[in-house]
Amino acid sequence: MKSSKTIIALSLVLSLSACGGGGSDPEPVNNDQVDGISDNGNEVIVDAVDGELKTNVGLNAYAKVNPNNGLHETLGENSLSCSSNDAFLFETEHFQVFSETEYDINDYKLVAGVLDETVFGIFSETEEIGSLTGLSIGEYMQKRRSIAKFALDTLIKNYFELDSVRNSLPESSADWSEDEKIDYAWDKYIEASKDEQIALAIEAGGVDGYSWSEDDISHGNFIKVCMHSNTSSYVEETYTGINIVAPSVSLPDDYRGAVRNAMIQMYQVGVSNSVHGNLLPKWFANGQANYFTGIPADRNDHGLYDTTFVVSEEDLENLNDDPSLQSHFALAYQYLSNANVPGQSLFDIPLEMASDSGVYKLSDLESDYPYEKPTSGSLESAAFIKAFDSVALVDETGEPLSYQRYKYEYHSLMAN
Repeated sequence: MKSSKTIIALSLVLSLSACGGGGSDPEPVNNDQVDGISDNGNEVIVDAVDGELKTNVGLNAYAKVNPNNGLHETLGENSLSCSSNDAFLFETEHFQVFSETEYDINDYKLVAGVLDETVFGIFSETEEIGSLTGLSIGEYMQKRRSIAKFALDTLIKNYFELDSVRNSLPESSADWSEDEKIDYAWDKYIEASKDEQIALAIEAGGVDGYSWSEDDISHGNFIKVCMHSNTSSYVEETYTGINIVAPSVSLPDDYRGAVRNAMIQMYQVGVSNSVHGNLLPKWFANGQANYFTGIPADRNDHGLYDTTFVVSEEDLENLNDDPSLQSHFALAYQYLSNANVPGQSLFDIPLEMASDSGVYKLSDLESDYPYEKPTSGSLESAAFIKAFDSVALVDETGEPLSYQRYKYEYHSLMAN
């Protein structure tokens, strides 16, 4: 794999045919190598992937339009820039790279090329091959949320009114509380296949008078990318993919690392099926991504921060968003990974969260759950705490490690 410290810039080894977006017909793009020069003057070669550049892709191509208010769903800070009817789209086998304006074709090819070399490692091409997450690309697509929030909300709300499920409902369901009905509907949604989820959501929309098609509510089997020019937010994850600045506009010192980091967090939020963004605490979400893209802090420096208490954006802000925190997040994750070789269960945590309706309802822990709420700072998602405990982690001595214990005994565990 090529160095993650190298930035990809923009020049082609081979001359390409003129490319552009005039008209609505797809324009084929050849599979050439792209030769780039980093900010430090280093040459790097990226294999571009086959794809088509399209225009006038439609209002529902990138983000889905909520029929209740006519607004697009929010897929990150810059999602609106890729949601217009006349947006540009570079489509490959696994990726859709959108942009508001037409960039040089090299930009699309570079982004798609780096995504392609990154995705196979995080996911495998087939179920028989191992990967970082333990999932193939096909399994990931089946497990991630692909339905827009407004459609999923409608499915949960109208589940008990659906003709297709009415005869299979428990007799006691007529006496259930609203919370119990949400729990049941969520369980059935998670248990369903992707095609079944979409069919249920379309049927649920019909209860409210909507005639949805699959394209109106589902993102299908593509990892979606919004390529933009807002340098204040270089790269961010969404449940469908990532948003990233066009290479011709800005390139960070660790381009591949930034993409890999965002794609790991894309996995977290996607397979947890959250409609509320990434519900993993900051130390874990960033730690998992940083561990595989950077260098953890020295273990002897663990006392500099109460790392496992950094749960939310507010907690980060209270620490002035100190950049050195990122290496401490990686250190906290490194301990768990080393103690639980091969560490696969750590990637199971967001998968376990999906089976808990609390990830949808944002419900609290049960009053008798063995967890001591912190007296200050933010409280973790109850679904995360229970998922962490459910995967049966251990410490470095092989003793059971609950979330309660790791959070509050972090420094003593690190000191041993």
